[in-house]
Amino acid sequence: MAAITRFLLIYIGFLLIIGSGFWLYNQSVDPQYTHPRGWVAFSVFAIVTGLVHLFLLRAAQKDPKAFVKGFMAASAIKIFVYLGFLVLFVLFMRQNAVVFIAEFATFYFVFTVLEVSLLYSSLRPKKGQ
Repeated sequence: MAAITRFLLIYIGFLLIIGSGFWLYNQSVDPQYTHPRGWVAFSVFAIVTGLVHLFLLRAAQKDPKAFVKGFMAASAIKIFVYLGFLVLFVLFMRQNAVVFIAEFATFYFVFTVLEVSLLYSSLRPKKGQ
């Protein structure tokens, strides 16, 4: 199976699981521990992670040197996009900002673990090569 197809299947399943877990969390805890715009953060992470990962998979197919440069550039741009989004969101939506930051940090951790593990599994040398 092609790396991009494999990623898309795993990613859709991951989004369904994480989205369901987030929905269950929002339904089961006291509303003061949830942010009504938490789905915006989830959507930003889903879109940015998906696009960056597809870019990196395409770069890895072309040239290993280009992949390293692309990975460093994508990581830098991604962290600035995330931090910019977080700062602007908290500046304009001050109510319950601590909860939003906690949700944002959780999404960052979960999506980063997924991205690194998928990149590692798709880029490590296969046995026999």
